Amino acid sequence: MFNNPDSLKASCDKFADRLIVSNVDQSCTFAQFYQDVIECMGLLQGQGVKSGDIVCISGANTYSFLVIDIAISCADAVSLVLPESFLDDTPLDLAKRFSFNYFILINEESFRQSEVQRCRQGNALDSGLSDTLTLVISSGTSGSYKGMAVTNAGNAALANDFANVFQMGEYQSILIFLPLTAFQQRLFAYIALHHGLDIHITNFKNVFRSILKHGAGIMIAPPAFYNALIDAELLPHLKKALLISGMAPLSSAVIEAYDEADLTIYQVYGLTETGLLTANHQGDNTYGTVGKPMPNTDIRIASNGEIIARKHPNLCSGYFYAEESVDIVGEFDDWFSTGDVGHIDGKGHLVVEGRVGSTITMPNGHKVQPEIIETQIEKGANIRHCVVSLNADKNGLCVIVPQQEQRIKMTQINGVISAVNAQLPSHCKITATKFADQEFDVDNGYLNRSLKINRKKIVRDFSEA
Repeated sequence: MFNNPDSLKASCDKFADRLIVSNVDQSCTFAQFYQDVIECMGLLQGQGVKSGDIVCISGANTYSFLVIDIAISCADAVSLVLPESFLDDTPLDLAKRFSFNYFILINEESFRQSEVQRCRQGNALDSGLSDTLTLVISSGTSGSYKGMAVTNAGNAALANDFANVFQMGEYQSILIFLPLTAFQQRLFAYIALHHGLDIHITNFKNVFRSILKHGAGIMIAPPAFYNALIDAELLPHLKKALLISGMAPLSSAVIEAYDEADLTIYQVYGLTETGLLTANHQGDNTYGTVGKPMPNTDIRIASNGEIIARKHPNLCSGYFYAEESVDIVGEFDDWFSTGDVGHIDGKGHLVVEGRVGSTITMPNGHKVQPEIIETQIEKGANIRHCVVSLNADKNGLCVIVPQQEQRIKMTQINGVISAVNAQLPSHCKITATKFADQEFDVDNGYLNRSLKINRKKIVRDFSEA
């Protein structure tokens, strides 16, 4: 979309007075942003960056991040964006691991103060990964990292489809607060630049302050964040916002709270590999589903219940890296195995029920999808989180509930579990309930950096307690 200076100039000239607001209070126009990107591109080229080079970047959510990211693309180089959790290793060690040419730890104050470090020579990009815009690292739902090559064609198609499906012309701004190291957030910035929406870049620490001052505009966030907005009493400040949720199901408690405030959250579904696959939107929104397929997307259900998708073009062309613990679930051709389990309802909406990898096999061989039981308990007890696992004695299931929920609803939770048990087959009864001594949050690792449940860690830490 912005893989050369001319394409960026066209958008920034057309929407010259639109604003990029960083850290709530600092702002500049699109016109100034273009000038900064061109200056930054010159600085990169002056340090030796050339066409086809891979430039690794990492840093916090800032204006500088966006300038450097797009300057790399305009220089016909390829960015490799690493989560900050990788920075315990030195740039040279990271270069050996990921085969990049340059490393930039982005200075939060100014892109001009961000040092460019040369790490290796030669063209490091796999010749099989054609039309590459950027290389991204994602942990997905597995918690382990894998690397994918986002294509220019896939990025442009997804941006246009998103804008059309969600009628973005009705909105004035996009809010970005999840890490820019996650491609989804950078995609939002690209969409805003292309379609002329103000961009508000902030972080977890300042996002509430940003909403109070500027509103939310268009926002995509996981259910845990929509929970937090309820606690912060910020729903009245979302009246003119487009609220989109992905990454995990919305609980009935959240849906009811937003309905009471006359707000709608649209659930969507996608993978980094493919891009957005299905979406609820203003013209068709059915709670309990993740909507119907996006344009140029086909969905079917395999014999084992796995969701299989075909999209043209995919967002990514292939993998360039995977940790040993990552199970690569599909190839980047024709039908893609998502690793998720679900079904299609009578009206064509997709319902995601859980992960193939989270399926519990009971001692008698019967298989249980824990997410279905979790949803029933969360809905019945009006709680935000619970995790179902195999009990320590292997003869039943265990429900793990975070600290906050037990303080206020222990009796109610136990009553709902009894009611759910009455509907479960004899081979998968809940025989134990564990009340964790902590909340589920990012600091303790029970939510990942995208605010999704870290199922493996919760089960490991609490099932045997």
